[in-house]
Amino acid sequence: MKYAVVQSDLVKPTPQALKAAFRGVEEFVDIDAAAISNDAYGIITGGLDHDLATRLAVALNAQGINTQVVPDTDFPVLSPAKHIRRLDCTTDCMILYDAIGRTTPVPWDRVVMVAAGLVTVSEIKL
Repeated sequence: MKYAVVQSDLVKPTPQALKAAFRGVEEFVDIDAAAISNDAYGIITGGLDHDLATRLAVALNAQGINTQVVPDTDFPVLSPAKHIRRLDCTTDCMILYDAIGRTTPVPWDRVVMVAAGLVTVSEIKL
């Protein structure tokens, strides 16, 4: 079974505190802390064996980053991502467009999350 190290409170850790904590666990190096310091908020890291996750949590706690060890299986499995290029929002539903312009209405009670990555907005209509 694999484990994650998660924060007990939602205070963004400083890169310096992360580096100091990671330096205290021999399996990690400074670059590991640097790699996650921009995204370290909530879930610090996952996929670790229990011993390593526990030692990392202890080191993070010593740096004032309150954490706990949680089995990876405790996290819900998200639906697969659906990449879309265009959508419209109405009061009744979200309208998705496929590559050739066909529409699919999705009622709001079926929408779990909408996340936008690299967005190049060419037009917004109100």
